[in-house]
Amino acid sequence: MLVRYRRDAAQAFRLMGNVLESARELQVLDALLDDPQARFDNQLEIVRTLAVLGEPALTRLQPSPPGLEGGWMQVAIVLKRALRTPDAAADELAAWRER
Repeated sequence: MLVRYRRDAAQAFRLMGNVLESARELQVLDALLDDPQARFDNQLEIVRTLAVLGEPALTRLQPSPPGLEGGWMQVAIVLKRALRTPDAAADELAAWRER
């Protein structure tokens, strides 16, 4: 029941255009999921949701210290950059993992 609530809340926030709240709900949902495939799908949805924001917005809105929410924002930035320069993607992801 809680899983459904969080999923529905994330969808409602997304429909209202509140990307950050939608991503936060998906992050809470991620901790509730037991199935590895469901978690993977949810994690992809977190990144897709945050990727709606531009790189400057993701950078500006990142909480300090980054923590979990900031980490998701960072991976969205890395993937956005990877689309522009695919050759640098592996290095960017490696640096993200180190952080």
